[in-house]
Amino acid sequence: MTSIRSVLACVVLAILPPAALASQAPDVASQASAAERAAISARIEAFEAAMRGGDLEQVLAISLPPQVMATLAEQAGVEPAQLHEAVLAQTAQVMGNVEVVSQDMDLDA
Repeated sequence: MTSIRSVLACVVLAILPPAALASQAPDVASQASAAERAAISARIEAFEAAMRGGDLEQVLAISLPPQVMATLAEQAGVEPAQLHEAVLAQTAQVMGNVEVVSQDMDLDA
C-alpha cells in the first residue's frame, strides 16, 4: 500500500512543475480550435482568480480533477475524500509560507 505522504509528494510534483515545464511542451495551444482556446482561457482565468483569492479548494479542483484524485487515492489505498482533505491541508500549509508576487499563463507564448 502506498502511503498518503508518497501520494502527497506525487501531487505536489504534479501541481508545481507544469509552469516550469511549459517552455519545453509542444505548441499545443496554437493547434486548438477557437472554442478550445476559449475553454482553456476560461479555465486559466478561474485558476488565477482562485489563486488571487486564496481559494485553495478551487485551485485543487482545477489542478486535480476528481478523476485524478480518485486514481491517486486508489493508488494510496485511501478514499478520495480522505486524500482530498490531506492534499488541501498540505497545500494550505505550503501556501501559508508563500507570497505569490505574480503569475501569468499565456496561451500565445
